[in-house]
Amino acid sequence: MRFRLLLAVLALTFLAPHLRAQSSLAERYLFQALNAERARAGLPQLRWDRQLYVAARYHAQQMVRAGAISHQFQGEADLTERVASAGAHVSVVAENVAMASTAVMIHDGWMHSPHHRENILDPRVTSVAIAVMPRGGALYAVEDFSRDVPTLSLSQQENAVVESLRGLRLNAAASAAARANCAVDSGVVQGSRPLFVMRWTSTDLSAVPEQLKARLRQRRYNSAEVGACPVHGAGGFTTYRIAVLMY
Repeated sequence: MRFRLLLAVLALTFLAPHLRAQSSLAERYLFQALNAERARAGLPQLRWDRQLYVAARYHAQQMVRAGAISHQFQGEADLTERVASAGAHVSVVAENVAMASTAVMIHDGWMHSPHHRENILDPRVTSVAIAVMPRGGALYAVEDFSRDVPTLSLSQQENAVVESLRGLRLNAAASAAARANCAVDSGVVQGSRPLFVMRWTSTDLSAVPEQLKARLRQRRYNSAEVGACPVHGAGGFTTYRIAVLMY
């Protein structure tokens, strides 16, 4: 029994480099094929994300262990939680899984499946990672997609909104009062007397909400204070929470 176990261990030791090379080659092919499809569709290329790869490889290992394909096995975290646990900061996630004899067959199968094709050609996503693992003559593949969200400090978040408001010709600055109001869901924190308060969560701070722009068009306000605060219960997605006090 011990001799057979030793032989099995030695066989795996010698085969491991070959299996890693097979996986690496398949992963490179699927990555290149994916971006070729996006180029033909006039879409931006996706960048390879190392943190996504951690999540994709973990799930590929679960599929190999089960000898089946699935987006979530019993007792396993869902895709959003796996990606967040790997350290990725995202606002959109999607996943393709497959099992076939070759990487060419895997990609062809995805492109002929409407849902998988939509993931590959999704204009919202910016990053991808692909993990491929062999078992018994088959390749198990996981293709994880995401839209990246920059990791910004509270001060950086406030500065981004301040710049947007200044671009709309409103005198704006970050303030402790606005941060305090950001931390509550409604009403106004004692000591603040703004004419209008708006709170919102977003994954994109390049522009302020339309509702706020509509208020500015009323020309009733001369200045604004901006505050950011941590977001709780975002379900694995990276979001920003902002409050604007208008005077």
